[in-house]
Amino acid sequence: MRSLLISVALVIPEICAAQTVPAPGAASAYMDRYRELQSLAPVPGKVAEVDHLVLTRDVAQLTLEHGQLYFLSPVGGRTVGAVFRGSGAFSFAPPVP
Repeated sequence: MRSLLISVALVIPEICAAQTVPAPGAASAYMDRYRELQSLAPVPGKVAEVDHLVLTRDVAQLTLEHGQLYFLSPVGGRTVGAVFRGSGAFSFAPPVP
């Protein structure tokens, strides 16, 4: 099994959603989120030991065999990402048309 360093970012729809009518102060709110994204970093104390965790989404499978999962600083008050440091594998098997 190869050593694996994966950065997983979960994009929150509120961050990327386009507004049809900008609300007052919307530009400053977007800049606040942008600054939070620029300063993403592991949160001290928010580390999980991982053994044989399998994450499946559609036809993709991410297997985190052994390592540490570091949660990143929040954006807009929500955790949007994590970094895994350890060994694991990724498989992707799209259907053949």
